[in-house]
Amino acid sequence: MANLRVTLFVALTLFASAASSQTYTVKNGDSLWKIASKTKTSNVTIHQMIAAIHEKNAAVLGADIGSIVPGMVLGSSIRNRSVLG
Repeated sequence: MANLRVTLFVALTLFASAASSQTYTVKNGDSLWKIASKTKTSNVTIHQMIAAIHEKNAAVLGADIGSIVPGMVLGSSIRNRSVLG
């Protein structure tokens, strides 16, 4: 359990400390897995990134990470603007 907390903390720290804070508008066919794979840095896993995105957007997503819908705006810290389409 302690390892999970440390891993989540590291992922959240990396996610929050990216170069610029932006938003990502969910598109048709998106999932947190797809968004995480587009926005993650090389030093975190997809699972860590999903956890970080969910944690940062808990107020919008609630407990169900599968509750994203097209048009939903997620706060994120993304280094590469090209993933925002």
